[in-house]
Amino acid sequence: MKRLSVLLDDIAFIRSTLNNVNFDPVRFAILSENSGANGIVYTFTGNENGIRERDLRLSKEMLKSFFNLRIPLKESAVKLALSLIPDMVTFVDIHTNEPRRTFAVDPVERLQEIQQICRPTAYPFPYSLNLSSIP
Repeated sequence: MKRLSVLLDDIAFIRSTLNNVNFDPVRFAILSENSGANGIVYTFTGNENGIRERDLRLSKEMLKSFFNLRIPLKESAVKLALSLIPDMVTFVDIHTNEPRRTFAVDPVERLQEIQQICRPTAYPFPYSLNLSSIP
């Protein structure tokens, strides 16, 4: 079965660029869900020009669709993701000269870094890190 997920990063960028609160990613996420989207995708960079923590928390609270959170491989971002408990977390590389361009992290190449940041003793609540599919 095919599913549609909507990436809402550009709505946040427009909100910031035009300084217009009518371009609210949460509002567009609700519209997307009501229009039949199966999932919502956000990329959190920690940059004020993009998705904000407020957007993530409100979306998690208000939406019922699949929630994919794309984050950089940083401990602060992992802590945020674990506090939100999205349906899926995708690690991405965010380039400083082009913050709106992201690339998926290669888990084979960066396995040690992933294991270090996601070490089980760092967080007081349970989570799982499934690396079994990595050769």
